[in-house]
Amino acid sequence: MSGVSNSGSIDGAQVSSRASLPALGFGPATALAAVLAAVLVLKSCGGEAAPKSGAAAVPRDVLPALRDADGAADLASGEAVRLPLLVPDGGSLRLALRGAGEGTLSATVALPGGRELTEEAVLELSGDADVEHTLPLPASGEDLLQVELAFASDDDGARLDFSAAELRGAGGGTPVIFVSIDTLSARHLDLYGYARETAPNLRRFAEEAVVFERCLTNAPWTTPSYMAQWTGLLPWSHKFDKADDGYPAFVSDERVTLAEAFGAAGYRTAAFVDNPNVTAAYGLDQGFEVFDTSAARIPKIDHSGGARKVFADGLSWLEGLAPDDPYFLILQVLDVHGPYAPTPPFRGAFADDGLGVDAGEFPVAGREGTFFDAIPRYIATLGGTREAPESVPTAPLVDAYDEEILQLDAALGELFGELRARGVLDDAIVIVSADHGESLTEHHTLFSHSLAYDEVAHVPLLVRLPGGREGGRRVADGAQLVDLYPTLVELAGLSYRPALHGRSLVPALDGEALPPRPLIVQGDTFDVQAIDLEGVKLVEWLLSPEKDQLAFASHPLVREWFAERYAIDPDLVPGTSALPLADLEGVDLAEAWAAVERDFAEPLRELYRIARDPRELDDLAAAEPETVAHLAELLAAVRALTLAEQRDPGAARPELDAELLRELQALGYVEGR
Repeated sequence: MSGVSNSGSIDGAQVSSRASLPALGFGPATALAAVLAAVLVLKSCGGEAAPKSGAAAVPRDVLPALRDADGAADLASGEAVRLPLLVPDGGSLRLALRGAGEGTLSATVALPGGRELTEEAVLELSGDADVEHTLPLPASGEDLLQVELAFASDDDGARLDFSAAELRGAGGGTPVIFVSIDTLSARHLDLYGYARETAPNLRRFAEEAVVFERCLTNAPWTTPSYMAQWTGLLPWSHKFDKADDGYPAFVSDERVTLAEAFGAAGYRTAAFVDNPNVTAAYGLDQGFEVFDTSAARIPKIDHSGGARKVFADGLSWLEGLAPDDPYFLILQVLDVHGPYAPTPPFRGAFADDGLGVDAGEFPVAGREGTFFDAIPRYIATLGGTREAPESVPTAPLVDAYDEEILQLDAALGELFGELRARGVLDDAIVIVSADHGESLTEHHTLFSHSLAYDEVAHVPLLVRLPGGREGGRRVADGAQLVDLYPTLVELAGLSYRPALHGRSLVPALDGEALPPRPLIVQGDTFDVQAIDLEGVKLVEWLLSPEKDQLAFASHPLVREWFAERYAIDPDLVPGTSALPLADLEGVDLAEAWAAVERDFAEPLRELYRIARDPRELDDLAAAEPETVAHLAELLAAVRALTLAEQRDPGAARPELDAELLRELQALGYVEGR
């Protein structure tokens, strides 16, 4: 559901759909469960809401949900607004408002799908007056209750302004702080076995947290990863497609985001984000009372932004809350993302330790975008701030990436110290994770994140429970980021149990084994996807020049194809200074593209057993065709049914502004103009 208006009508009233009725996943969602049986189940979050022993009923402010895009909480004659609520037994809604003119405020209470439970005239207003009214509400159970407030008057100038809206009867909610670190690969953390001590503060934090040893992202880049995390639905359930000026991707306003679920329970909600790909233009602001992108407008190499700004802004927001306010706070930081620019004393910290990776020197790509065996241009030019060399050695870049992690870890240590000093860690759930990792020199992809191998897919996941309960536990069972939605609503004690692709990880936090469940990655570079079932992982992709001819031509298999037919050195990468496409003498490119596309028409499939081959170097697809066929069948079913669940955006989205577009260019996401 969206905080942006839709148009519609109920009983003749014009609806300002600041919160629209949600679609809770019936139809294709149910089909997904049926097709994959107990393997990939689209199901309720499961489990009972966490008990709140001794939690007194505290009125929760839900006025932010009544505000429109301009921040006003008012209704003119003929307007209506919908308020999604999670209502406990005996709950009620207290309204305080000021009327101007005569009219009637009425309320309709409904469950998802539009089934009305009650309808009544709440208040008859006459003249200017301050009025309070308490509306008894039925319990919502595992659904979101929709309370529609409509104002009708014969006087076109009549209006009312809400000054308070409180959900009453709810127990004290558990606060949630969700720290998400962009481009942080689990493979480069000493917490996960890396030789370098890149994150000592995070390792100490892990002593008070539950660490998931194998958590996979559901998408290899930012926007679809957060769509999955914040909706509990796999990436291809949402529409996203690359375009010349950015990524017109969106979360439909039919979805109920994680922030909207917390807001419906009366939580204060805020997100402070650092990546311009996390934006209202893609619907990722849905449900947030505060959605602050100011850090995303500061160049990545300017360290006045990044984690230090995001963390400071988040702490400042916490200071402004009332003592009894439950809250859901997201802190999203970009510090580890390229271009890598650590500052002293972190710059050079690992230069001479002998523990880095040196894969040699590689040419620089001729433009931004995906390339194989070439250094991304934005990495080589430090975000466009210097001229591009013809080639760059890899070892200093690997060192710089690790030093960025070390610098980010210092900021994390300060954040954890502030939270501890304020007593927040006694009461709050704190999550630390990443949207995806980074391929530094693996699988022919250099300093980028577009494929589904573990250097990109394997991300950290740490869950610190209030007071550090269960601290030090490590969970070997597989998890994925789409599991965070059902896990957090259950941990926080929300009654809401929507149909989701993820499952709750709460049993694992308490030491119980999780039943086997496939982990799914869905990308858009060459339609890459992967499925991991108990450490047996199938990676599937379709090499095609349709979306990006240079990316296609730079792939090692395609270079070999050209070498066999046109006597071109397969070590030269098309699209770099070593081999501009214009230099392919004697090659009819139109004919070549058609021929090579025919030869690569079938998907490429690779099979790995992660426990014995964590670097995914030994492809077992030819040796285990039955395993490949089984996992490929599951992947095809997941693909078909997630695509069938896509929804239109509903409300109009704001366009990316020029400032954010410039930052996307500096981060290598779009070609400069």
